Parts: sequence; C-alpha cells; structure tokens
Amino acid sequence: MRNAEKRELAIEQEVLKILSMNARASFNFIGNRIGTSAQQAYRIVKKLEKKYGIKYLAEIDVEKLGYIKFLVLAKFSGDIPTEKEVKEIFDKDPRIQMGMMLAGRSYDLLFYVLVQNNEEIDELRRELTSNSPLRNYNMILYLTPFYQSYNFVPLRDEFIDTLKERILSLRTKKNYPISREKQQNMLKREFAILKEWNLDGSTDLRDIDRKYGFEKGRAQYAYYRLLESGLIKRLTITMTNLSIKYISVFSLKIFNYEAFYKTRKRLFEDIISETSTPTNRYLLVGDIGSPFSGLLFLPVFGENDIEVRNEMAKKIRGTRVRIHTTTKIFGRVCLRKFDNAYAMQTETLSKNYGVPTTPKENYLEN
Repeated sequence: MRNAEKRELAIEQEVLKILSMNARASFNFIGNRIGTSAQQAYRIVKKLEKKYGIKYLAEIDVEKLGYIKFLVLAKFSGDIPTEKEVKEIFDKDPRIQMGMMLAGRSYDLLFYVLVQNNEEIDELRRELTSNSPLRNYNMILYLTPFYQSYNFVPLRDEFIDTLKERILSLRTKKNYPISREKQQNMLKREFAILKEWNLDGSTDLRDIDRKYGFEKGRAQYAYYRLLESGLIKRLTITMTNLSIKYISVFSLKIFNYEAFYKTRKRLFEDIISETSTPTNRYLLVGDIGSPFSGLLFLPVFGENDIEVRNEMAKKIRGTRVRIHTTTKIFGRVCLRKFDNAYAMQTETLSKNYGVPTTPKENYLEN
C-alpha cells in the first residue's frame, strides 16, 4: 500500500471513529482532528456517508429505564422454523429488538430481548412456547440474561413507542421541584428526541421543535437533559453498505473457570484490537449464564477472519469454541468504529493486568 493510500485509510478511520463517538461533531472539529479545513472535512464525511451507507442514530441506555437484557436461544430437533415464521414472531413482539437465524452446532435461533423483570421474561417464554409458530417444533429453549460488555443493539421504533409512560414514571417524584404539567412537557420533548433520533439521528433539533410544536430551543434543552441523565449515551452511526459476507457468532462455553481466568487477558486484548476494516473487530460482545458462555458477534469481511479468530479462541483456556453463521437477521445491528479506549475491556486490562492504556480522546466540543 502506497503512502497516499495509507494516509487516506488513516483519515477515513479517524473520521469514522469521530462520528461513532459523537455524530454531532462539527466539520470544523473533524477538520482540526485530521489536519484539514472544515470544507474538506465536509467532503470527506459526505463521501463516507455514500460509500458505507452511514446512518445516524442515538445510542440509548435502556438500563437507565430499568430494562434487563435477555437472550432467547433455541436448538431444534428435526425441522426448524421458516424465515416467515420467525419474522412473524419478531414483528409481533416489540420486546424483541433483534433476531438471528443461525447455522451451527449449539443454537439455531437467537432473540435479543428487553424486559422489565423476571416475570416478563417468563411471560415471553410462555408466549413463544404456546402462542407462536415455535410451538409446532421440537426444541430446547434457553432464556438467559445477557451481560452486554461491548457495543449495543439499536432499538426498534415499536419499542420506543412503549417508553413514554416508563420515562414519566421515573421522572415523576413527590419531591421533584416542578409541577406535573411541566414534567409532562419535558417528557414530550425527551420522547420526541428518542423517537426521531432512534430512526434518523441526522434530524436537526430545530426541526424537531417545529414538527412537534415546541418553543424554539426546547428540543436542544431536552437533549442536554437526556445526555446528563445518561439515557442517551451519544449520537452515533451505523453502516449499512459494507462488504460483509455474513456475521458469525462465536460461543466460548466455559468448563474450567480457573484456566479461563488465567487466559482471559488474551480475549480482552482481541476484542479491542484495532482493524483495517471500517468497523471494530466485533459488533457485539457479552456473557450468558446458562450455560455460562461468552458470545462474540464477528462481522466477516473475508474467510480468513474466521480462521484467525478461531485460532485465537482456542488459546483461551478452559473454554469450548462453537461457531455459528447467521443466515438471516431481523432488526438492526450497529456497525461502527467505536474508540476502544472507552471500552470496558480496556479498563479491565489496565486495572487487573497492568496493561498500559492510551489517554482517552475528548470527542465533545467546548
């Protein structure tokens, strides 16, 4: 690769990282970071938007609203549900944020769901086994909390519609120093931003004011409230036009905990390792509890990706590796270039293993 090509790739990756960490960054800010003018930064961003199909969206922290992340995993004996049947289940229940049909040895179907308590996940289990197309199949169903540690799953618009009363219940307190009417108005503005930016984060806050009939600047104020509360972590991006062959799901089932904890440093280092691709190494990472496993969702750009990651996984002692290929995805996944200095794995490597870390860049403008 020639020097000019290396420079172009480095600029591209830096711009994708800035947009992933703060998609509201100005072109002047981006230009300063990559050593060019605001006008040139504008042209680079527009080129990348077209090249990679960049979409803007809010990264929403549903745990702030009291939701629990669960995975529903199914293994079928004999026939498996059709794509049409799985889509029917997905479309019917807004608690299911993402679904994956899998080809592999351990699981055939995965649902990523959000519930408020154990009673609700048990209710979902009953619906899946008695009032959905799954009832016609022989299967083993696993319902397990998903301890998500890297990246996030974008929310469905249908789920956002269920949030208004949930937000109100958390905002309404007896000792809150404003009237309920003002709280209701705050709720409407906050909900409007969540609703609009969940689908299209490029929507201008002034346009939200006009669309919903708010006074000028109210959406801006509500946005800062959402940031301050942590309900919105950041405005970020996802890329919809990438040369990804498929998404692979690595399951690292742990059978010897002592051996695993002695070698998990290698796993954390692999998760945050930098790539020359437009995305991070993994699009999602987390643990499940039954059976206890680490799940790593890998965007596969080339077949060598699977071989290299499989060899890496074999070096994590005390685990058994199972690889699944996604044959169909329902809902959205987030493909971006997250700054790994902010990853939980980086913090753990520093605190527990003494691995030196680079300072965190500040992506917010003064």
